[in-house]
Amino acid sequence: MEAGQVATKSKAHYDYIIVNDVPTKLLTIGKTSISARSQEPLFIFFPGNPGIIEYYEEFLQEIYDNLEGKLHVCGLAHAGHDVLPRNLRAPPPNENWHLYGLEGQVAHKVDFVKTHVSNDRPVFLAGHSIGAYMVLQMLKQRKELNVKRSFLLFPVFERLAQTPNAKALVLSSLLLKLATWLLVALLFVLPEFVKAALIEWHFKDIQPSMRNRIKKATLTLFTPAIFKLMVNMAEDELDQVKQRDEGTIRDNLKRLTFYYGSEDNWCPIEYFRDMRRAFPDADLNLCEHNLKHAFTLHSTCEMSAFVSGRVKDSLP
Repeated sequence: MEAGQVATKSKAHYDYIIVNDVPTKLLTIGKTSISARSQEPLFIFFPGNPGIIEYYEEFLQEIYDNLEGKLHVCGLAHAGHDVLPRNLRAPPPNENWHLYGLEGQVAHKVDFVKTHVSNDRPVFLAGHSIGAYMVLQMLKQRKELNVKRSFLLFPVFERLAQTPNAKALVLSSLLLKLATWLLVALLFVLPEFVKAALIEWHFKDIQPSMRNRIKKATLTLFTPAIFKLMVNMAEDELDQVKQRDEGTIRDNLKRLTFYYGSEDNWCPIEYFRDMRRAFPDADLNLCEHNLKHAFTLHSTCEMSAFVSGRVKDSLP
């Protein structure tokens, strides 16, 4: 690892590594190794936006536990989506947007895999929301990888600007920029204890075992620089995520698993139906548990059980 280890709990370990020139938080579970020499099956997870990996800790630990440690499990935060320790410095986003925009985040994930995963190591890829787009880009750019199965969860990889939530955001880009500027300014002046109290109140109905971790992750999100970076990345997504990459999907169809929400305004059910018509033989799944797009804020056991079951079917 490139820098000091930060606090851990249970089987979760957080470290900072340098990925594509950016110090990045990496979550590993249990005995997981990201050594390029390791040959144990590895599950690699890419988050949505915001790409704060703490939001996914329970989910990834449940997958590890469900597979009884037979699968190494890690999750990589997005570049810039974390408050760094004082001994680490990242390239400034304003001068290095190529490292932090959507294309930069894809390059970031490709660089991580290129550095830490040998071509013959069995790999499972998974992405949530825009992370699903990154999985498809990985399959397109790193065809030599030994990918056993990839999971696209509440996937965002096509026609993003046409989704109900996106339409609400782009009705007026000027208003969106103004609202973002005002919120960032507010985050600068609000004391930390006020932000913490507001977050505590907002997540008061979440089970206590998850609440502290979600509170910490959301405080990270409400760091002004990180919040602004997240919004700017979302603008990239709206501009760039248009037509689905049918060639990459077709080339990898037998090792792709899709999981769509039954009520998801970032990926409406019409997209699931379109995929079913275009790829009738695909492993397409529609949620039967009423999970939300941001499922890690509510319940993770249903999703982790689903993913674990598919992984078991693909292990030797």
